[in-house]
Parts: sequence; C-alpha cells; structure tokens
Amino acid sequence: MTAPMGFGFDSPYAGIAALSAQTVNGLISAFASRSVTRYQNAALQAQANIARINAETMERRYQATLHDAESQITRQTMQAGQVKHSQRASLAANGIAVGVGSAAEQQASTDLIKEMDRNTLARNALSQAWGYRWQGVNYSNQALAAEASKQSASRAFWGSLLGSASQIGFNYMGMQAMGMFDGFGSSAPQSKPVLDAVSGAHFRG
Repeated sequence: MTAPMGFGFDSPYAGIAALSAQTVNGLISAFASRSVTRYQNAALQAQANIARINAETMERRYQATLHDAESQITRQTMQAGQVKHSQRASLAANGIAVGVGSAAEQQASTDLIKEMDRNTLARNALSQAWGYRWQGVNYSNQALAAEASKQSASRAFWGSLLGSASQIGFNYMGMQAMGMFDGFGSSAPQSKPVLDAVSGAHFRG
C-alpha cells in the first residue's frame, strides 16, 4: 500500500504552493512595473512641458532684446542728428563755413561718435539676445531628452511578466529534477486498514 503524500517542504504540495506564490508575486511585480513606468512617463512629460515653456520664454526675450536695441539705435541716431544740427546752427550764427576746416572736422567727429555708439548698442544687444537664444536651445534639448527617456508601460508590464515566468519555469525544472513531483497526479493512495472496534473485521476507509 502507498503511504499518503505529506505536506512537508519536499512534498509536491509545497512545490505547487511555492510556484503559485511566485506566480502571484510575478503578477504583482508586473502591474507595479506598469504603474511605476506610467508615473515616470508622466513626470518626464511634465519636465518636457516645462522645458518647452522655458524655451519659448527665452525666444521671446531674444526677440524683445533685438527690438529694444533697434529702438535704442533709432533714438541715438535722432539725438546725434540733433547735436549735428545744433552744431551747424552755431557755426552759421558765428559766420563759420560748415564744410571746411575745423567745422568740417567737428561734424565728422560727431558722425564718428554716432556710428561708434550705434555699433556698441548693436553688439551688446546681439550678445544678450544670442545668450537667450542658446538658453532656449538648451531647454528644447532638455524637452527632447525627457521625452526620449519615456518607456512603454505595456512593454514594462510584459517584460516583468516574462521575466517572472522564466524564473518560475526554472524553479519548476529544478523541483522536478529533485523528484519533488514524482508520483503526483497518479491514482489516489489507499488508506491503511482499520480494525472495526465492534465486529473485529477489517475495512478500508
């Protein structure tokens, strides 16, 4: 007669329980991986959105800086023209010919100062504006990098699930190699004969 299978650590029931627990843990891990990936993707998208907003802000500052520079150059040119006009009026009032000698040199000096001021304003504006432009480029790159770092939630789910399934299969083969499932699933074992206390006859339970 075959002895009934026990529930020890080396019994098939213990093996099935262990594999079942691993299966449940694998499912939990797969769903957790999907949830974590979705959360990480949302955080990365938020970073990308903020970076794009910053890039747009830098572009507006770039345009505003160039516009302000044009306005400053226009005002400076008008002021230089007024200075030159006042010089000519003063020279004429004193009876000095405007286009010759020191009068001409004075007018040329005024024009030179005007051009130097215009160039200084333009150079400073371009330097500041392109600083904003490069910051905008950096923010745009940050947005692209954040979006490129996003992962597929379903891929994370199935990747985790397949990894767990592979580990469960490996563990099952190990248990089977140790003979843990030998005889499992065969005909049900018979119980030992029990002595009937009244008749003294043997019967099977």
